[in-house]
Amino acid sequence: MVRKKLAQCKFEVCELKEKDQIVERAIQFFEELYNNNKLDNADDNNASEVDNVPPIRTGETKHALRHMKKNKAPGEDNITADLLKDADDIVTPKLAHLFTECLRQQRRLISWHNAFIILLHKKMRPERPISLLPVTHKLFTRIICNRIGTDLDEKQPREQAGF
Repeated sequence: MVRKKLAQCKFEVCELKEKDQIVERAIQFFEELYNNNKLDNADDNNASEVDNVPPIRTGETKHALRHMKKNKAPGEDNITADLLKDADDIVTPKLAHLFTECLRQQRRLISWHNAFIILLHKKMRPERPISLLPVTHKLFTRIICNRIGTDLDEKQPREQAGF
């Protein structure tokens, strides 16, 4: 359904000539796409599994932060990875605690649900939208991906390796 809407929007944008019209159509498309009132509901049956999740350590947070790219645009909160890296010793213990609470409660911060959408101008093509997400959300997901990757590597049979 989303692909069909996106294809239709691309077609309409290609037909538009004025930049204001292109921007207006992009805003309309993303409002329709993201103003969906469906919420992710955490499954109450997973409560015992949440108790077994180890807390996120400060070292994990520092490691993930070190691997964040420099000089990238911030999300809606205007916090950059560079800013977090500069305040590393002060910020990482607090972020580790915040991330642990997010895991324990199976919730994300409301601000993490917001993306700042901008249009990038491309030569010979219509503008291309990109979403700028909060860096703290990117950091949290990087930590989760690191954990999942480690678990998968440890639990994958040798016969499955090599691809």
